[in-house]
Amino acid sequence: MRLVYLTSQYPTGGGETFLSAELDSLQSAGFEVAVAPCRPGGSHSRRSGERSLLTAHMLSPRLLIASLCAVLRDPRIIVFAVLLLVSDIRNAHKNILVLPKGIVVGAECIRMRVHHIHAHWLSTPATVALLASYVSGVPFSVTAHRGDIVAKNLLTLKAHRASFIRFISNSGLDLFRSVTPASLQTRFVVVHMGVEVAEDFTHPRALSAADDFRIACPANLTAVKGHDYLFGAVAVLRRIGLPVRLDIVGTGERERELRRLCSSLDISDIVRFCGYQAHNDLLATLASGGYDAVVLPSVDLGNGLHEGIPVTLMEAMARGVPVISTATGGIPELLQGGYARMLVEPCNVQALADSIRVLFQSDDLRQELSTLGREIVKREFNAQLNGVELARWIYNTTASDLGPASI
Repeated sequence: MRLVYLTSQYPTGGGETFLSAELDSLQSAGFEVAVAPCRPGGSHSRRSGERSLLTAHMLSPRLLIASLCAVLRDPRIIVFAVLLLVSDIRNAHKNILVLPKGIVVGAECIRMRVHHIHAHWLSTPATVALLASYVSGVPFSVTAHRGDIVAKNLLTLKAHRASFIRFISNSGLDLFRSVTPASLQTRFVVVHMGVEVAEDFTHPRALSAADDFRIACPANLTAVKGHDYLFGAVAVLRRIGLPVRLDIVGTGERERELRRLCSSLDISDIVRFCGYQAHNDLLATLASGGYDAVVLPSVDLGNGLHEGIPVTLMEAMARGVPVISTATGGIPELLQGGYARMLVEPCNVQALADSIRVLFQSDDLRQELSTLGREIVKREFNAQLNGVELARWIYNTTASDLGPASI
């Protein structure tokens, strides 16, 4: 079965590397996958077996000419495109930029005899899928994240026309239902994002009181990640003599502000800003025991601005690294059962410091969490198993949804 998988930038640029495992599992399930980035940029990171489709910039002359030719062949396309814009004036400035992409992807779907379109992100990639589906008559589905839902970009129209919407967390599905009409009959399913479960990993090392406790926080430097509270906790731990070292892995608009905070807390010498790190390099460091713990102190900013289920936590747990995080968004779906003790109240510096201290002081706890974390990921956040479930939904809905769309 031929599948077009729409992304934001992957396989170009440095982001969305977490999609690789899902694409691998879809290929293993028998799909011939063509990846279409909506906003191509940077170097390719395509993996074996993937085809890259239409990596031209959204407003490139080639794309604009191709979309114009498609509209001349079928003027109804422009009517549908205008309908999309007027249906959501608030997001029209975003959607108008991807209309040429949607038209050309639709034409390519006809040429390639594609069976299904899947958009990862309910925002503009789903706009592209919606228009491409209209042009080609090929059914489409969408993966929705929390941020997409908050953006409210043609939510009801996309939900009405999609074969199904896949949510990556139960909290995301609840949020979606709270902002859309209860009468929607779209098929909804929760299929968690998954990661590869590494076979080779290093068990947590035994620590003495003099050993540095090495912590990583792999996250974009944005407000929802809650770095301020982790820095506060590190300052508390330094005052009580715990030898902690923290690596901040990621980039973002708050870097300068966070560096100033480190300086004011007098922890600049034990906090290292590592910047962007290649995904495979970070995974290798986790698997080799380079860190004793991963801490993600996420916060809820209100109005649906909170975490889904962070892939960085899954990847650490899959490699036997203990994690600590907060009870926000979908994180409790991951840190479940016996692992729930590693959930702390968000924005609580002392509680976060206490959890880090307890983890440092107990070799047995770190070993227990290492085993438990791998079991949770293998069972519920396994890219191979969850990819098979997503494939099953695509197969089943494609069989019933084939046929041209109408305005």
